[in-house]
Amino acid sequence: MGVPAQNLITASVMSIPASIAISKLRVPELEEPVTRGRIVVDRGEEGTKHAPVNALHAFAQGAVLGLVLAGQVLCNVITVLSLVATINDLLTWIGHGFGIHHLTLQLVLRYVFYPITFFLGVYMPHLILVIPSWPRLTSRPL
Repeated sequence: MGVPAQNLITASVMSIPASIAISKLRVPELEEPVTRGRIVVDRGEEGTKHAPVNALHAFAQGAVLGLVLAGQVLCNVITVLSLVATINDLLTWIGHGFGIHHLTLQLVLRYVFYPITFFLGVYMPHLILVIPSWPRLTSRPL
């Protein structure tokens, strides 16, 4: 469409406070808000047991926390990929029983999202390139 991605991201980020303001206008709070006059941020236990003693110790704690978070993200990605592979294998196994030898989650999602993609205004030759597994559409001349 010719719109730079930076402008789209900026507009998306700027719409967040506007959506909060509109939601406050549409559904106003009827009681006194809990945060009126003060905001309390829970920072966990403020004990001196785990407080860093110097800058190197603080950097090391930050690095360990980063590694833990990266490990959690990696575990979530592996879990999602294994679930998709399991669903694909299950659909392929079911498809063989019904004579559909290439039934996968991707094929099901192509059929589901084809009308949505069409109504979003994707140019028809590009739409055919996105969904190459439909011989009915690729054999028809443009």
